[in-house]
Amino acid sequence: MRQSGMRQPPVRALIIGAFAVLLAGCSLVASSPPEESPQPRLVVSLTFNDGHASQYHYAGPILAAHRLLGTFYVVSSWIDGRWPCCMAWWQVDELYRAGHEIGGMGLDHQDLTRVSAASWRRDLEGKRRQVCGDRDQLSRRGYDPYSFAYPGGAFVAAFPDGSTPQDIVRSCGYRSGRAVGGIGPTTSRRPMSLPPPDPYALRTSDSTRRGPHRLSDLTAVVTSSARQGGWLPIAFDRVCHRGTADFTSCMVSPRSIQDTTLAAFVDWLAAAGRPGGAPAGTVVKTVRAALGAGEQPPLPPRPTTVTLTFDDGSRSQYAVRSVLLDYGMQATFYINSPLVDRRDGSAMTWEQLRELAADGNDIGGHTLTHPNLVRLRASEREKEICADRRRLLANGLHPVSFAYPYGLFDAATAHTVRSCGYLSARTSGSLSPGGPLYASPAPPADPYATPTLSQEREGPQTLSYLQSAVRAAAAHGGGWLQVVFHQVCRSSDRDYAQCMRSHRPVDFAVLSDFLYWLRYSAPPATSVKTVRAVLNPN
Repeated sequence: MRQSGMRQPPVRALIIGAFAVLLAGCSLVASSPPEESPQPRLVVSLTFNDGHASQYHYAGPILAAHRLLGTFYVVSSWIDGRWPCCMAWWQVDELYRAGHEIGGMGLDHQDLTRVSAASWRRDLEGKRRQVCGDRDQLSRRGYDPYSFAYPGGAFVAAFPDGSTPQDIVRSCGYRSGRAVGGIGPTTSRRPMSLPPPDPYALRTSDSTRRGPHRLSDLTAVVTSSARQGGWLPIAFDRVCHRGTADFTSCMVSPRSIQDTTLAAFVDWLAAAGRPGGAPAGTVVKTVRAALGAGEQPPLPPRPTTVTLTFDDGSRSQYAVRSVLLDYGMQATFYINSPLVDRRDGSAMTWEQLRELAADGNDIGGHTLTHPNLVRLRASEREKEICADRRRLLANGLHPVSFAYPYGLFDAATAHTVRSCGYLSARTSGSLSPGGPLYASPAPPADPYATPTLSQEREGPQTLSYLQSAVRAAAAHGGGWLQVVFHQVCRSSDRDYAQCMRSHRPVDFAVLSDFLYWLRYSAPPATSVKTVRAVLNPN
């Protein structure tokens, strides 16, 4: 789910250390900006297109080393879709909290000058949706989007109603629109004035057209622009790191830059006015800062929702009721109804399940006999899922949540679950405190394929692992973390040792400590909800 090389170490240990300190403090950049001359002669804006993951991994630490800030234009749908090219939302969050500006580039990076529908009115409507929908998405996430970058740098066009791409960007609430190129030796255009004559037609350095930026080109365009004064935005796309699998392809892509070249350029900019540095009076500002906008609002903590799920309806799980009541929490219990009907003491009784439901817990289905549903014929699969749900309904329960036995399913199985009346289905694994997936979105993209926390190892669940999973989810943008339990083992029980050797057990004391921690010590904005409550909040 992440681009090749994303876990590679950044350029230098010093840079990484600086970035870590910066992110840990979050307010360090905002409270202690670099000193500037009272009237800078040249303002340089370092702008990054498309939200590439390499920008987070390499440009972020480089800028942090000198407490400099950049403007990062992102594409919402690419992040939502977890495209391999691009950052995750939690990485965008970290850049924003470090003081960088987050701007928009359209929902899908569609060129606003190209016709994309047969009807010009429909085409115009689609373009507005691209720009306004993107800004709405960024606004909902709290980024206060001020700046827009035209996809492909194209903005010169006139629509049949007389409007232009600039008009769309303006009407959607953006305060600027940035193209690509137009300043430098190729066009012989001067840097823009501040304020610019048209904030919706911002230009950038044209020191390079194809392939990677060269340090000599970057320093030359800044030096020549400093003699004239004004504002010089510079556009970068991918940041290339030698040793990653995609280094060669990265270096031949437009507006790319090697991380060592970017580091040298930023070093040179930060040394403005000193020997070997940029011309005196050269400062670095984000686009919004250059345009005189106010400070960005703080980003709120991202909500993290933990769901406690218990599989198979074991009688040992009824002991959880008391601790759930103590902490005002509810859980989801997935039941195999024939085990309850058997009344041999291995499963909870119908009366106990009704008590759990009356407490607000979610009672869901788990099939009749716990088979691998993928291997069954359609009629057998339907019986396993639907007959189990009918039995739960007959006993006064209202199951809307389902768990695939062993977490195994395919499209046909998901369709059967839906047709039997369930509103969601849970798989198994794929979330981990070590990533790359820390939590799933809430609500999920596919309610019939919701993932869970992977098992730490064979044997009992540990408090430290459970806590680390919640902390990791909270630190990486929040989301929904489902945790799976089976047997709940109490040390006072005669079969305690045997219970602790069962599949994925948890000691009752460990579970109690985990719930206490969730209630009183978990990261801010952490809550505990059932599957039903997450998917059907009303």
